[in-house]
Amino acid sequence: MNILIIDDQAIVRRTLQRYIEHRGDTAYMAENGHTGLAIVQEHPIDLVITDVRMPDIDGLEVLAQIRKHHPEIPVIMVTGYADTDMAIQAVNAGAFAFLQKPILSTILSTRIDEALADLNQRRQENENLKQLEEITIKQRHRIAEERAFNAIVLHNIPFPVCLIDQHRRIHMTNEAFRHDFTQDRIPDEDATIDMLIHGSDQHRFPINQVLTHNENADETSGLSVEVTVSNADRGTDQRHYYATAFAVQVEDDLRKDLTCLFLQDHTLQVELEREKELQAWCLNKVYEFRAETGPLVHSAKLLPRMGEQLSSYFEHFQPTRVELNYDNQHYTSGETTSKDKPYISMPIVVEDAKRGALKLFADSPNKVVIQREFIDQLVETIARRFESRDLQLQLIQSSQLRALGEMAAGVAHELNQPLSGIRTFAEGILFGMKNNWEIDDGQIQSSLEDIIGQVDRMTNIIDHMRTFSRDRSKEAPISFRIDEVFENVFKLVHNQLQAYKIEVNIDLGPDQVECRGWPQELEQVFLNLITNARQAMDERVAKERSGELNEPDWSPRLDLVVRVNRGQNRLVVDVIDNGGGIPEAFVDNVFEPFFTSKEAGKGTGLGLSISHSIVQKHGGHISIDNRPGNGITFSVHLPIA
Repeated sequence: MNILIIDDQAIVRRTLQRYIEHRGDTAYMAENGHTGLAIVQEHPIDLVITDVRMPDIDGLEVLAQIRKHHPEIPVIMVTGYADTDMAIQAVNAGAFAFLQKPILSTILSTRIDEALADLNQRRQENENLKQLEEITIKQRHRIAEERAFNAIVLHNIPFPVCLIDQHRRIHMTNEAFRHDFTQDRIPDEDATIDMLIHGSDQHRFPINQVLTHNENADETSGLSVEVTVSNADRGTDQRHYYATAFAVQVEDDLRKDLTCLFLQDHTLQVELEREKELQAWCLNKVYEFRAETGPLVHSAKLLPRMGEQLSSYFEHFQPTRVELNYDNQHYTSGETTSKDKPYISMPIVVEDAKRGALKLFADSPNKVVIQREFIDQLVETIARRFESRDLQLQLIQSSQLRALGEMAAGVAHELNQPLSGIRTFAEGILFGMKNNWEIDDGQIQSSLEDIIGQVDRMTNIIDHMRTFSRDRSKEAPISFRIDEVFENVFKLVHNQLQAYKIEVNIDLGPDQVECRGWPQELEQVFLNLITNARQAMDERVAKERSGELNEPDWSPRLDLVVRVNRGQNRLVVDVIDNGGGIPEAFVDNVFEPFFTSKEAGKGTGLGLSISHSIVQKHGGHISIDNRPGNGITFSVHLPIA
């Protein structure tokens, strides 16, 4: 086979050349697109491997030119800067495969073998169709020229032919007709065309449509008619025929005006076209699956939602039972009698480890090869979604530890107070004992009770820190009230806010309702929002100290206002600060990972992104009311349990 390599990097061309020649194929090389297209015109090329990005014309233009002038040549596109949009463009433009550098030899070998096999199959099919078309055209011309109908011609035609009268009764058939429609028996004397064959959309064979069609068409045209062929040896088989008809006169005992009907079998062409349509449908569903599952990465319903979509897709092929599992999560839908062995089973691999599987069960699966290719792409998307979710959970855990680090000073102060109390009580008793004071049992008991109370206070703080930092990725959701979340948050930030002299006002509202989810994760959301508010107000204080601002009547203030929207079944928490807000140009980007408006080294850009993901996981969202120069309000919307 002759394989053309188009790439502007010499080392890539040499590497691919050595590999192709090692396979026993002939390698042609071009350093740019124009040279590559010239080689295609001058040499018999069987396969093209082209880079997407080149200095003169890009790989998509090369692909378009090859598809236009040599549609039979498969094209494999490679790039070192792949993204989803580029891959979609390449596939839609007709690329056989899309690979990313560096290219593994095993993957390249597989794609080359598949491309060359597809090329050989298409060439063989085209050759067969071409020969069949030539035979058909010759036969039609010959029959058209013999309007004075000859029964010998009828019997010698290699495809089904019959004569019928105006009452649709059959008068004569050839051997090919009897083989396809009557199991090699001569039809009964009163048999009609409708007893043997019928159109797929009506019970009567559409002979009137065929005749009308041919009156308005050239001699070689006809009407595509779908019929059901019954054969005792083969069973019932759905086949497709290309029907043409014309009026003839036959003289035997009497002169008869009949209709000659030709039925050319073109089942292969129809099935090939339907397979192409089905493959295009599968590709569209892959894009749909990627688009619709992307926003669900942060949702606790990711697996059942994906399972529902998969179930609807494979019902398109046949009644199917879908089993999807990942870690300890399971989804099953559909019922079949085949409960033991799946006809397709694909593992879900994340970071080189099998984490789950997708299994399909059906009593009579069809188009299994196409389904397998389809499910291969779907499982790849499923693995990427769970990989993204795992990464998000890791980021949340990391962000929790970072939040604890930022709160360390406040927590240390919070622990220092009870420690000071314990020391005071203990030193008081010890001093009295050393100086022979008379200390009654009541005083000792009272001091010990105070010490135990202070120990309990420290234990609660430490326990909450441990709970806050724990990995909760596999915990089930629970019911909670928002005031409980606030209480735990302020255990960690109360002293810090006091140290920055920030006035805090909490308005829980008159209507206390419950939400459902993971309250410790929401603590992280409010810790992030409160920390951002504190930093914004501190920046405003710094500007006033430096003389950049002059606001003698301003003082830092933080408000947390809880509202209940019964109409939308939502609980809304407004976190309001009177810092400087953020520039309007940044508002649309604040929830993007690693985006920060702070100076270098003062922010990771993950706090709001992770907060947004956590709220989405709870089925809610975060909205912003930005007041540049005066402050900002983040509104957390949560569904009511």
